[in-house]
Amino acid sequence: MRLLHKRQYYLDRYDLSTIKSCFMVFNVRDTMYKDKKLQRKYPNGKHMYEVDKFIHRQMFLTKAHEYQHKEKTIDKWIDRDKKIQKKYDCAVSPIIKCVQCGRQLKELDKSFEGCNSLTDRISFTLICDDCRVVKRVYEDGSEVVQVPDRCVRCNSIVNVDRTFTGDITKSSYKCNKCGYESSEEYNDKDFMQQFEDEKKKDKKLLEKYRSEFCLNQEEGEKAVDVLEQVKFAQEVYEYEIEKYKGDEKERIFNIKR
Repeated sequence: MRLLHKRQYYLDRYDLSTIKSCFMVFNVRDTMYKDKKLQRKYPNGKHMYEVDKFIHRQMFLTKAHEYQHKEKTIDKWIDRDKKIQKKYDCAVSPIIKCVQCGRQLKELDKSFEGCNSLTDRISFTLICDDCRVVKRVYEDGSEVVQVPDRCVRCNSIVNVDRTFTGDITKSSYKCNKCGYESSEEYNDKDFMQQFEDEKKKDKKLLEKYRSEFCLNQEEGEKAVDVLEQVKFAQEVYEYEIEKYKGDEKERIFNIKR
């Protein structure tokens, strides 16, 4: 299992996220175009002009914020994957002997038990070359407890029968308590095709929209500088408002010139 990638992989991943964030802004624009309250407030098509002004400002902020956090986020992703990769590479399967012939089981596979690889345990699938006995265990040698499938009607444990034909896995479920039966089919080939289609789609998005929505270094630094100016201007505004609160405000307003 290879979890750590070259930096370009993370750049593509981040820029793709930025592009999708910008698309969300456009979705908001399309919704605001149809808003009846805005149409009444700005009649004769002027509401579209007002919406475009807002969207233009929001798009700038989105691209600027995305650029501002880009390098820090990518470094964080890489650091996390380094830790996960090290944890995976250093995990050693325990010495387990076959219950039938006594030979040591060989490692067939190892994987994380969940979605958070930093905290999840690693399980090993071990097999005997002679008897074909298979066991799933953790690094400390304890067996992985299989969670049984349960009936969707009565929640009783169901009997499961699986058959493997090429890329197709068929699973049949039968409940002996209420008689409920069901089946499902999983095609590895279809899954891989969907995965490849998504990769091609993402690649096209990057090729088409990266230069439009993802700021380069020069553009990004200028945009971040504007963000800092806006932030400072807001602080100055709040400071000035604070000065004229209470009695001081009343005194200034009552000055006769």
